Amino acid sequence: MKKYIFFYLLSLASFAQQATVIDTKSITLPRYTSLTTINTALPTPQHGMMVYNIESASNWYYNSSTWVNMATASAEPQGFGSWSCDNLALDAYQPVGNFEGKNNDFFGHSVAISGQYAAIGAHNDDEGTGLINNGSVTILKINNNTGVWEFQGKLVNPNATSNDRFGYALSLSGDYLIVGAFDDDEGVGLSRNGSATIFKRNNSTNAWESQGKLLNLNPATDDFFGTSVAISGDYAIIGAPNDDEGIGITDNGSVTIFKRNNSTGIWESQGKLLNFSNNTSDYFGNSVSISGSYAIAGSFYDDETGFTNCGSAIIIKRDSSGTWGRIKKLLNSNTAGNDEFGFSVSISG
Repeated sequence: MKKYIFFYLLSLASFAQQATVIDTKSITLPRYTSLTTINTALPTPQHGMMVYNIESASNWYYNSSTWVNMATASAEPQGFGSWSCDNLALDAYQPVGNFEGKNNDFFGHSVAISGQYAAIGAHNDDEGTGLINNGSVTILKINNNTGVWEFQGKLVNPNATSNDRFGYALSLSGDYLIVGAFDDDEGVGLSRNGSATIFKRNNSTNAWESQGKLLNLNPATDDFFGTSVAISGDYAIIGAPNDDEGIGITDNGSVTIFKRNNSTGIWESQGKLLNFSNNTSDYFGNSVSISGSYAIAGSFYDDETGFTNCGSAIIIKRDSSGTWGRIKKLLNSNTAGNDEFGFSVSISG
């Protein structure tokens, strides 16, 4: 089946609207008879627009100042990007579906890629006799000879039970994978306190093996620990946005950083961090990311500068002694109520 992406032309008086046609093997751009008709039909083009010129029999793109023939361009203009395409054949993607997939698996809710491996979460997958919504993560590896991503296996929560939501969040870094299960019941009398499990790839067998399950410090019901996870090298960060931390405060949230002990292989807690201005329903830790000596955590319902639910994000840094501390709170430019700034975060370097 073909899908259609419509380019809304800025001049409609004498030129009909054209469409870019995409199928699984190719892409067909809007076609114009000459450069003159291109300029007439698109009087105010946007940077990066692409069309097909019938007169030159080639693709053209707009580089913010002029239309450039891709067949004869000697160099790519700065800022345009690093890809090109052939009008007749473009391998755009390889669709991947859940193996043994069923309705409402939510396969693809979380994804990660590192090197030759990719991980895809399906937190409502029913895996195991009598289990519902316990969740799973599928591992794929690219075949360097064929370019095809091949199924490597499916992971489930250790001691899986119904409604764990394993795979709701995940992160992949080299040979290590971390998977969150925010609805996991871990501990006597506790419900939905949540967990995260770290897996390591066995270089001999290529099997991904559990390194143990991580829990919130002082876990309580409805912490939702594992709602967000990230891993980088020997460090991992896990968010618990509904954690109650402080007298009379609920759902303010927290993040916990773990470090792998290189001698034992055990991931050890480095401490719990809270929002600077710690208030009810901040949901600090609803999103996290980590890279080297820096981490970031979002608090999308944080109330700042008199605005409700405007949201925030906090930068966290590891100092020379190995201690992680909060260094700065970030707010949205032109902050307003219900911005939910910090709903998603990412950091690199």
